[in-house]
Amino acid sequence: MARILSIRIGKKYVKICELQYSSGNSVYVNRILKAKLPEGVVEDGFIMDFYAAEIFLRSILTENSMTATDVIFSILSSKIASKEVSTPIMNKKRLVEMIDANASEYFPVYLEDYILAHTVLDKGNPKKGLNTMRVLVLAAPKDLIDDYYKLAERLKLNVKSIDYAGNSAYQMIRRQIDSSVSLVIQIQEENTTVNILNDNILKLQRVVPYGKNLPLEALCNANGIDEDEATTLLETERYIHETFDGDPVTESIKHLFNNILRVVDYYNSRYVDEPIEKAYLVGESVSLLGIENLFANEFNFPVMEINKFHGVKLENENELLHRIVTKYVGCLGAGIASVDFMPKETLEKIKNINSFRMLKIGVIGALAAGVLFCAIPLTQIIFATAEQSNIQKKIDRIKDIEKVVDDYYDAHDIYYDAAAFKDMSDSNNDSLINFITELELTQPSDIAISNITVKNGQVSITGTTSVKPTIAKYITQLKGMSNVADVFVSTLSETKDENGVITTKFTLACLFKKLPDYVDYAETLIGQNVMDFESIIRDLIDKQNSSIEEDESESKANRPDEDETPDSSEEE
Repeated sequence: MARILSIRIGKKYVKICELQYSSGNSVYVNRILKAKLPEGVVEDGFIMDFYAAEIFLRSILTENSMTATDVIFSILSSKIASKEVSTPIMNKKRLVEMIDANASEYFPVYLEDYILAHTVLDKGNPKKGLNTMRVLVLAAPKDLIDDYYKLAERLKLNVKSIDYAGNSAYQMIRRQIDSSVSLVIQIQEENTTVNILNDNILKLQRVVPYGKNLPLEALCNANGIDEDEATTLLETERYIHETFDGDPVTESIKHLFNNILRVVDYYNSRYVDEPIEKAYLVGESVSLLGIENLFANEFNFPVMEINKFHGVKLENENELLHRIVTKYVGCLGAGIASVDFMPKETLEKIKNINSFRMLKIGVIGALAAGVLFCAIPLTQIIFATAEQSNIQKKIDRIKDIEKVVDDYYDAHDIYYDAAAFKDMSDSNNDSLINFITELELTQPSDIAISNITVKNGQVSITGTTSVKPTIAKYITQLKGMSNVADVFVSTLSETKDENGVITTKFTLACLFKKLPDYVDYAETLIGQNVMDFESIIRDLIDKQNSSIEEDESESKANRPDEDETPDSSEEE
């Protein structure tokens, strides 16, 4: 399974995953990252500053050792139009022809400026009397798609596909829920995608222009703090109450909730006999403590949070990392069944390459057939005998190299085993001494640490303080440490003694960053040595072949002319 980059670029943030997809649609996650974009780089999906985008993406890919050369983009823009259509059940080729023929009816625009794509939502089932297909047809501005091909070219990446963000999320979500009629709310930084599925088939999808930014801005304004500190507080304390009670942070979510409610009401009006049975929260909801209870109290059906994806495997399997990965739902689903927006020029280039390949195969086949039918069996025997003799001479002259080759590969296996043993002996706990050193430098004076536990690179810190904001400050400082990946609050409680003094007890969990992969490094060295060794072998063989050709030239010079030897084939 080759590694591939999956990139989702929003207005303010970019999310990147380095993934491997298996044939069974399971996903292996090698690395993930989220970074804040420079202002003005992207607007409504369009790349406004290619130079800034190139420099920024190249730097974060290098810093995070993401070396894959293939890329999938998942894009969202208000300029991408969609139309759900019903068609008779047909194969893929006929479906594409039908969409092209009727595109002007679906989208009243100048189609030369757009690229069409589609995804089948419901294949139908003749056995159940369902003889039609439901197809979502999409039209994206050509300039928008070209932007991402240009960006990939500047980054020296090969575009495997460009997916619609709504489809990316749907492909992952449908594999995480049961067959009930389900409302799936995918909260993102600046918008929210509302999905309603029945029997894992998408019935309705809408994008709401509100997301995590609402409570984040409300908390910043209410407390006079910056965005980073507000993000930490939303992740660690329940600023979101269980009902809309007038609290400014909780009330800010009302705009989001009312828009979701309008989508639900629209669905209920279309599918009266298929009421929603449950709801799921996914995406940035894991960073908004309390939102699950708020939505559960406002809806008349159960609401639960997806905090682990089925079919997703991590290098370091633990609950904390799985919870973080659920924020990357669009990146993970982009490579499962992409709608694949492709410019006409790229499509024509692929067709020309395939046509040339077929022509080349046809020409080679015709030549081979001509040689086969025109050749005389006796000539074949003569040439085969001469070739066998030459090959045997070459084998005899380089036979001694076999021992050198065997010795080399024995050394190769020993070296690889040693490198693998070195990798197995390393542990994420090796970062502990650096962690303790930085911890002593960053710990606020009001924090008292009572216990630290380290296991498989996961750290649990128990301590006390007198005021809660100190904990938020402490978490921010921990996140800024060079060898810490992420920080979560496990427990938080307050006690008051007989003198009225309040003490807050807390437990924090965090992860060490991954150590270098020595096996990968060893394989790189071995691969280079193999190339050097093979080069030496080729040089030796070339020298032997040159010697053979000189012998054959001398032998030929001593032979009589063809005209003086009537039956030269027998003498040979």
